[in-house]
Amino acid sequence: MEQEETVSNQKIPKPSSLWESATTVLNHYTGESGPVNINLKNLFSEVFKRHSQNEAEEIFIAGTATTTPQVSKISSEWGRPWLFSRILIFFGLIFMLLVYIATDMGNEYAIPGVIMTGAFTVPLSALVFFSK
Repeated sequence: MEQEETVSNQKIPKPSSLWESATTVLNHYTGESGPVNINLKNLFSEVFKRHSQNEAEEIFIAGTATTTPQVSKISSEWGRPWLFSRILIFFGLIFMLLVYIATDMGNEYAIPGVIMTGAFTVPLSALVFFSK
């Protein structure tokens, strides 16, 4: 017999793994039930494919009448974001380069760059990820 967990005065079945547990509880908060099937291979499948400048610009044009679909036309499948990965990799490489310059080369003028790049790398990438 499966154990059950109470969330918001409702019982939900206890999942078998930590990942399923987390997605089940988060899914329950959105009004749905059961674990969410997240396929990381599909999620990152578009990262290393060629994309045009127009495709990148279309990601940031959101909320207008031409970009907001009707609720009935919204897909329930996960999107395939690719721009956030490139931003994360780019700023991650810059961060590592600045750390190398600051530590191994002894250049203290690179430290503000390390701080600023490190502080904005993940939040900026997450912003692009969630806006997609």
